[in-house]
Amino acid sequence: MKRAMAFLLAACLLLTLAGCMAQWVDRPSLMISGNCYIDPYMPVKELPEGYVYAGELTAREAHDTGLKGCTYYTSDSDSSIYVYQECGTPISADTVDNTHRQWAYKQWICEGAVDR
Repeated sequence: MKRAMAFLLAACLLLTLAGCMAQWVDRPSLMISGNCYIDPYMPVKELPEGYVYAGELTAREAHDTGLKGCTYYTSDSDSSIYVYQECGTPISADTVDNTHRQWAYKQWICEGAVDR
């Protein structure tokens, strides 16, 4: 009986953890210098003032987003980065048409340090 209860408890715990991990894995993110960046904003045509070239995303930094080799830009005054990438075209203040592709800058905000 104890074994069955232990097994059932372990199975519930694993299913719960798998659900949490699936949410993390499905969310597009970049991993740069120990920080996780997410992409919640609309694309912009021009790089904001104060951002400078920081390099090209490596496969590890791109974190399965398909952005390996894209250039990214940082600022001394902001923890966000901008990535020059292929993306949809804005058709209103909060809507992107993904059938009309373009190259633009996308802001990725720092979500915090990642435990490696």
